[in-house]
Amino acid sequence: MSSVRYGVVSYLLYTLACSHAQASAHLWPVELLPTHYESFTQCLAVLQQQDQDDHQGLATLEVLDSGATVKKTLQGPGLTHSGKDTASYQATVGWKTRLRVDDHMQANYTSETRDMRCDGPTLHSSPSGEAFPAMPESE
Repeated sequence: MSSVRYGVVSYLLYTLACSHAQASAHLWPVELLPTHYESFTQCLAVLQQQDQDDHQGLATLEVLDSGATVKKTLQGPGLTHSGKDTASYQATVGWKTRLRVDDHMQANYTSETRDMRCDGPTLHSSPSGEAFPAMPESE
């Protein structure tokens, strides 16, 4: 799923970088083709790995070469089991970027919503995302 994540984030950042007007971008949920595994256990392992990946970096403030800071956030119910061979992972991962520009701070926010579900050995996924442009912000 990480290639999907990078694709969504890249698309959103490209949209913001190319626009002259200050506007937000939204990528509506896209239903990906189902992925079939040999067992529910293997499908569940994909959800568990996504949950683990999304939790990494929550406690740190990343500083980019440009001096911008990036804070990662995570919201949502996360991993839930709703039956013998049914589980889902729902979360919104966000990245708030702040950068000093002249005498003020600018901030933008990019997020990706994950909606993943295992029905037996079949994984269904429909990611979506949004981005909000750099806006002046108080320090």
